[in-house]
Amino acid sequence: MQALSRRPLRSVRFRTIRTIGALVLREISMSNGRSLLGYTWDILEPVGSILILTLIMGQLFRSPQLGQNFPLFYASGILPYSFFMDTSARLSNAVRFSRPLLSYPGVTIIDTITARFLVAVITKAVVFSVVLTAIVVIYDLSAFFDYSKVISGVLMALMLGLALGTMNCLLFTYIPLYERVFGILTRPLLLFSAVLYLFETVPLPYRNWLWWNPIIHMVGMVRSGLYPTYKADYVSPTYVAILVAVMLPISLFFIRRYWREILERP
Repeated sequence: MQALSRRPLRSVRFRTIRTIGALVLREISMSNGRSLLGYTWDILEPVGSILILTLIMGQLFRSPQLGQNFPLFYASGILPYSFFMDTSARLSNAVRFSRPLLSYPGVTIIDTITARFLVAVITKAVVFSVVLTAIVVIYDLSAFFDYSKVISGVLMALMLGLALGTMNCLLFTYIPLYERVFGILTRPLLLFSAVLYLFETVPLPYRNWLWWNPIIHMVGMVRSGLYPTYKADYVSPTYVAILVAVMLPISLFFIRRYWREILERP
């Protein structure tokens, strides 16, 4: 009896893995295949942002606020910031992007969210590796990075992007006005996330207010890994973990409970 009960369970697991794998391949082909540059654009976009900031800030300041290399300083802020924003945006549109496939009994909303998140993880890992390696090689930097902190910061960005994107996937469907309000509120987020400057340079009491922005913590964690002398004592992985632990399970619960209503909405 136990052997018979395990077979259906294994069959369901294999079917789920196969479905997610197919969705991942579809996601890669649909998201990047439409462009002539394809996956290259995911690398060129952050590189272009770093290059523009380097050219502008290099004319205004002799050196960045941390270290001596402008590209490395801005990469340490732009990359985790863009990882969080891109991941949350990708997952927010999971239902809208895969709605035709959700009519099939073997495909669920959770499968589409999982597939889109896996594509984001793979893509961002490649982007971070390529950009960081290029900066080190081109500028002949002596790299003494703490990769555990760098990976921790990137994971914080990806997991918070997963939590926020899953929550938005639900709220965008039920509250169309929220999507517009969210877009307006997040536009100036780059200026309030310590991407272009150090968190410590913000005067009090504004620094205490900015601390509640979780992007501050992921950027600070990555910078503390790329700059061994930089002690980001303000970083709290626990704070980010609490946000993820609250938003993600609640969002998944309501998505699983009301998935039929979600699919019926335009």
